[in-house]
Amino acid sequence: MASYDKRKSKYETLLIKQRQLANFISTLRIIIFVAGLFFTMYLYYKLRSEYISTIIFLASVIAFTILVYWHDKVITYKNTLENIFILNDKGTKRISDKWREFEDKGEEFINTEHPYTYDLDIFGKSSLFQKINETNTFLGRKRLASVLSGLNFSTEELYERQEAIKELSKKIGFRERFISEAMINKGEYKDPEGLFKWGKEKMPIYKNMPIFLGTRVISLISIALIIIFFMGIVPYRVPLTALLIEGLLLLPGGGKRGEALGIVFRYKKNIRNYYNLIALLEKQSFKSSYLKEIQEKLKRSNSTATKAIDEFYKISSLTGDRANMVYMPINIIFLLDYYIAFRLERWKSISGEKLQDWFEAVAEIEALMSLAVLCYENETWIMPEFKEEGLLFEGKNIAHPLLSNNRISNDVKINDKNKILLITGSNMSGKSTFLRTVGINTVLAYTGAPICGERLTLSPMKIYTCMRISDNLEKNISSFYGELLRINIIVKAVEEREPILFLLDEIFKGTNSLDRHTGAKILINKMSKENAIGLVSTHDLELGDLEKSNRVVKNYNFREYYSEGKIHFDYKLREGISKTRNAMYLMKLAGIDAEENTL
Repeated sequence: MASYDKRKSKYETLLIKQRQLANFISTLRIIIFVAGLFFTMYLYYKLRSEYISTIIFLASVIAFTILVYWHDKVITYKNTLENIFILNDKGTKRISDKWREFEDKGEEFINTEHPYTYDLDIFGKSSLFQKINETNTFLGRKRLASVLSGLNFSTEELYERQEAIKELSKKIGFRERFISEAMINKGEYKDPEGLFKWGKEKMPIYKNMPIFLGTRVISLISIALIIIFFMGIVPYRVPLTALLIEGLLLLPGGGKRGEALGIVFRYKKNIRNYYNLIALLEKQSFKSSYLKEIQEKLKRSNSTATKAIDEFYKISSLTGDRANMVYMPINIIFLLDYYIAFRLERWKSISGEKLQDWFEAVAEIEALMSLAVLCYENETWIMPEFKEEGLLFEGKNIAHPLLSNNRISNDVKINDKNKILLITGSNMSGKSTFLRTVGINTVLAYTGAPICGERLTLSPMKIYTCMRISDNLEKNISSFYGELLRINIIVKAVEEREPILFLLDEIFKGTNSLDRHTGAKILINKMSKENAIGLVSTHDLELGDLEKSNRVVKNYNFREYYSEGKIHFDYKLREGISKTRNAMYLMKLAGIDAEENTL
């Protein structure tokens, strides 16, 4: 918090100075414009001094142009400072548990049918994405979402990602500069799939040198004819005929050519942003092999991605809004479409295939920086260890990363000997939160990020959950049947011998107690024989007897206690079956008359 507050104060001071400087330059521009205009008119009309008035006019134009350029630089720097200030303010809010105010919740990534993201609050309101997201580009957000949704990194890759995330967490200045640059034009980043497709398509006609030279010569002839027409040497019919010929030349292939140029025009702002981001990335020095590999993607055989993107941006700047009436006459006179198409095709032949790699490199860095935030802001969190052999989740003082600093931690030990932890406990005692604690820390571990705990060792597994099941009126599915469908997916996964970590919350709660008990017993016994480990929470205390008949099932519980007539929860996990109940108390607390003699 102190680090963020100090940096906020620093950038706030710089911002005030930049705003004052911007206002000063704006005022100076107005003074120079008015003064230049006044003295030019005065000297020309009053004193009849054409020579001095011309000098004053040119000096005013030059001074005004310099001030415009200076003002643009100042505004750009001011915008960067504002973005960096916002970043530090976000950091302050994360640490003070006010991150739920952040606008970007990743709601478009919510998928109720995903194996775990919906149940573990990965996307949506009060989600992991909302808390950590520092991505701004379309691909950056998509990459972070994919990583959190379960990309299968190897153990070696996970260790490399850990080193990369730790390194980025220490590069505060680079992270601020990179993210603040990505924030410019935020909200205008488009899905670049169309641009990638364009970059890989070939249009051989625009590599034909005779056609290129021919269009240039015809354009020069037309321009020359227009000039000599205004000199009174030729009649208007001559340049008009030349322009008509040029207009006819634009017709062949005009639709496809216009579509290609339109794609480049739509992505023009994005291209400039990517140029700045790639330039920052190329200049940075990294130690971790994972980050160095990302930098390698930015290299070409004889140049750099920065130079290629800069050239691409300059060409794209020539493309105009083709619906604009001004563009049409310019296009006809200069055969601009042909000129731009030839330059773009030349650029594509060298760099078109690399464009996607460069954009994806930026997206990967954005996603890693989002995870690095956790590392920077939570110094007590640790990087987990991975073991290839067997099934394992062993953690010490594991807590939920989305809860406040008052979060309660617990030790967890699930392995081949204790494959299934059966969690019992009364209402509100912490069973569901505990399952989510295990789940979300596993998600973080498999991204290469630190986890909220003192120690964690786990094996590579796929995560499956069954927690938030409700009636689906649209599909005419009851909550119980929905739960069966969900569990069927998990069963099929384990039958394929995939290593699975499963989290089942209040199993079969949508049916009667007898069927619930029988179904849960059958399922737990089946899962205990498969290549899977997991946690099952239940209110069915009789299921605790499974520990006696199934040596890999272990009973744990949460409990409450009463003090001064009030209910309290310590949210600490204990061995054994729960021996407390609180339903009647909670009913009374809710204002329901729950005395037995009223039934």
